[in-house]
Order: sequence, then structure tokens, then C-alpha cells
Amino acid sequence: MFLRENELTNDVLKRAGKAKALDSLPVLVFTATEQYKESQKEKYRKSGIDPEKQVQLWFDMQKELKELSSNGKQMIMNASHGTIITKKENADAINKEILLLAESIGKKN
Repeated sequence: MFLRENELTNDVLKRAGKAKALDSLPVLVFTATEQYKESQKEKYRKSGIDPEKQVQLWFDMQKELKELSSNGKQMIMNASHGTIITKKENADAINKEILLLAESIGKKN
């Protein structure tokens, strides 16, 4: 499942990277603040990769994705990759934003 998710994410990011703008297409970006646990950071360091630079790169990419649309919104969430959707308070916040978006789209149609 993780590999399929990464493949889908990479496909979306590649397509987004080619897009110059999404006009007013609604875009919601949910960004977790805790990208790597300390054990993962140490593995990166041993491989010569600065985990803090990786995290900043990820934040910058997510901000760029949001900015492709004049109707983009980014939510920074105190979460990790897993808890951004599995922790109840995070799931509730994400669900609320998606429902608000769907409601606003429904009112326009």
C-alpha cells in the first residue's frame, strides 16, 4: 500500500510540476509538521542527506502546489505522515475542510 501511495503521489507531483496554473480550481494541501522520526533522520544523515533540508524541500513543494491555484489552501498540521489521517482530531479537521469545499462547490452549481 505504501509503494502504491508513493507511486500515486509521485504521479500527482509530476503533473503538478508541469502545470503553470490551476486557475481557480480548489486545492487543499494538508502538510504534516513531523515528517521524519529521529531514527529516520539518523538513517538519512548516515547516507549524507540532511533531513532538515528534506523537510524544508517538502514544505516548499507543498506550498508551490497550493499556490498553483488562486483558490488554494494549505493547512499545517501537528502530525506525521501516518497521524495526519489516523489521529481523530486531524481526521476531523481534514474531513471538515473537505466537506466545506464540497459544500461551496455545490452552492456554485
